[in-house]
Amino acid sequence: MVKPAKAGEWYLVDHVQGGYPLPPELKPGDEVTVYGHDHGSYLTKDRAGREFRLFSQCVKTGDLYEVNGKWLEPNDPRVIAQKERERQADERYRKWKERQPA
Repeated sequence: MVKPAKAGEWYLVDHVQGGYPLPPELKPGDEVTVYGHDHGSYLTKDRAGREFRLFSQCVKTGDLYEVNGKWLEPNDPRVIAQKERERQADERYRKWKERQPA
């Protein structure tokens, strides 16, 4: 899940394929701060104080991960452990698949 933006925090922006362009005044990697949210877009200001309404997909807020019904930060030990279990399961499946007749 994409982490919701927090007002006053600074975030990087980027173009998103499929119809979510940045305004011409912003370039990928520029920083904006969020001061509001409205129907799938964030109300933002850049470092120069210019205001923009950006598609929420263009504001890179980071991700949250679900473990046992809870949404957690990526550096939470429970997320790290779950990702390792998934990696091990994928590796076991890959090895099993290699042993199957064609």
